[in-house]
Amino acid sequence: MGATPGPLHGRVMTALGHRHGAGVTRFAHGAHGVTCELAVFVHTEEPVKFTLLSLTNHTRRVRD
Repeated sequence: MGATPGPLHGRVMTALGHRHGAGVTRFAHGAHGVTCELAVFVHTEEPVKFTLLSLTNHTRRVRD
């Protein structure tokens, strides 16, 4: 599963959407009971980019 939009060879993902706001873009994808959400922030005054990646397992299966 990838965090950003784009093809991954041999992978099936569900694009849950992306949102744009003031200084932040959020991407969400899901596959095999796992949701991947990526938030990309930019600093208002400095040339700095921050990323926050969240993975949520919606199944009872333990993931390593």
